[in-house]
Amino acid sequence: MAREKEGLTYGVYTGLSVSDKTEMIVGGFSSTSGNFNRVMEIFNEEWNKMGAEGVSAEELEEAKNYLRVDYDEDDRLIQNLLLTAKNLVMDVGRMDEDDFTKNEDTVRTAMLFALGYLYENRSNPDYKKMTLNLRSILFAQREGVM
Repeated sequence: MAREKEGLTYGVYTGLSVSDKTEMIVGGFSSTSGNFNRVMEIFNEEWNKMGAEGVSAEELEEAKNYLRVDYDEDDRLIQNLLLTAKNLVMDVGRMDEDDFTKNEDTVRTAMLFALGYLYENRSNPDYKKMTLNLRSILFAQREGVM
């Protein structure tokens, strides 16, 4: 929203930091000092919404089926990865919530790709490689074709 609708920033990013003690979703943005307060306000609204809404039981089950995980020990990790995948897809695809909903099939493919990549490479992900692949999946969305 800050980038697409209000033109306040071009650089918005999210990622997942995994250690042996915890998983942490991280994010940030680049902004001019004049736009900082508004971008920070939007950024906080989106993070709070993500934390409040979380991942539904259906989304978690679909993710576990995709990953072929049939145990519950990784549920929290998978939920965090799903939220990260959603934010990555929105960022790379230059989408707001409306665009995200309109392009459901493409978004789903991109999210499942990101989820699988993050899950399988959680100890040492290559974010550049993953981002390039997401750009390929989301090319039409990024270029306004869809």
